Amino acid sequence: FTLVSVNVNALNGTNRFVKTLSNVGMLGNLSIISGEYRVSSPTYVAGNINNNGVLTSTAPLNLATWSNNVGSASDNNQIISGSGTFRNSLTSSTASFINLTVNNINSSGITLMMPLSVSGTLNMVTGIINTTNSSVLTLGTSTSMGVFQGTPGPSTMISGPFARTISNLNSDNILFPVGKVNAMPVAIAPKTTSVSVFKIEAFNTNTGTIDASINSLANKRWEISKVSGTYSTIDVQLSKNSISANSIFLQAASSNGIYGSAFGSTATFYSGPPPSIQSDLPLFASNFTG
Repeated sequence: FTLVSVNVNALNGTNRFVKTLSNVGMLGNLSIISGEYRVSSPTYVAGNINNNGVLTSTAPLNLATWSNNVGSASDNNQIISGSGTFRNSLTSSTASFINLTVNNINSSGITLMMPLSVSGTLNMVTGIINTTNSSVLTLGTSTSMGVFQGTPGPSTMISGPFARTISNLNSDNILFPVGKVNAMPVAIAPKTTSVSVFKIEAFNTNTGTIDASINSLANKRWEISKVSGTYSTIDVQLSKNSISANSIFLQAASSNGIYGSAFGSTATFYSGPPPSIQSDLPLFASNFTG
């Protein structure tokens, strides 16, 4: 069934909550003023979520429209805010949501006002998720890497920092669908020696300089940082429209520092779309500054 907006304003107490039992769509907002709302069946919210109580999501939450038993994209500028608790379990929560689907065609996308996390699948059908250093979106937990589904593009990206859990003994490329104005996805392959968390953000400005061995510096950059864990080496693949067959990897000790070659003087070019370069040789963790 489909509702306009839902307001929850309930007293706290044993077995006192609002719970869904079938597919539910909200064309407007979900506001939890007080009390608990349990997402116990697939739920679609096309407007804002303001949680000042408890939002327990043990079923998929869709930032999308549900009408006439059909899911579709929301065309609203959506904001997730509030001082309440987001949890994926009634007893032992490991993240904010189990599964989160984004299907939003508004040019401003979805803005997070606090840190949120997904333990299972982050499915980006289309939409821009806006994050900041104080509202990072994290995929995965200490016991589960999480799964990303979607194809990064101009209208499907995370504009701001995005963190992912990477399992121990990893050697695979892990995709980060980041961008800033335009999609600038990154894939990293750290050879992990413990469960690790990496955070990546794309920037469409670059105030650094180059050392004498470099011809020119791109006006865009990425920051890749290890939040926790350990790794021995790392390979990187960068994608953006202006990358060419002559592009190579550069790094500096800080965003406005002096950039020099990081992974050697060559890189493998893929025409795409989007065009990308892959590091030819891994870089030791001790030499990687992100």
